[in-house]
Amino acid sequence: SIRVKTTNSTGETQGTITNYRADKGELEIRDALSPRSLKIHVTPQTRVLHGDQIVSTNDLMPGTLVAVKFGPQQNGGDVAQELTLLAVPGSSFTFAGRVTSLDLRLGVLVLDSSTDHKTYEIYFDPSVVASSDKLREAADVTVITRFDGNRYVARTLTVNLPTQQ
Repeated sequence: SIRVKTTNSTGETQGTITNYRADKGELEIRDALSPRSLKIHVTPQTRVLHGDQIVSTNDLMPGTLVAVKFGPQQNGGDVAQELTLLAVPGSSFTFAGRVTSLDLRLGVLVLDSSTDHKTYEIYFDPSVVASSDKLREAADVTVITRFDGNRYVARTLTVNLPTQQ
């Protein structure tokens, strides 16, 4: 028996732009689930967002973390319907939440954000914070980071002390 699908299927992914060829509308994204880069076609109808603002495809640069909604093309490839820029290299981000994992030797902590309830890996210089005995798993922290195109790097890290009641 043969089953014919009558509705267009769509997909969503999140990853880092590795290459964008504006002349051909070819976008390559590396996501965490696939060993190969995902190639998606960008058309003039593709909406590109940064926050609530519509931006130009000129903002699609390597190292940018994006969320993509895509669908099939007639030729079998995928076409981006919407691209959302999540983190542009050089951007600053402030994270607040609880440390769920900590490796002082490697200089990485995993933070469970109290804002969006997602987890984030944040890298830091261990020589700067290693002397602080207050930084440990389950500590409540606020971290100001810079996204370098691959990861969030701490510029300042503050351990928030519990409030007295």
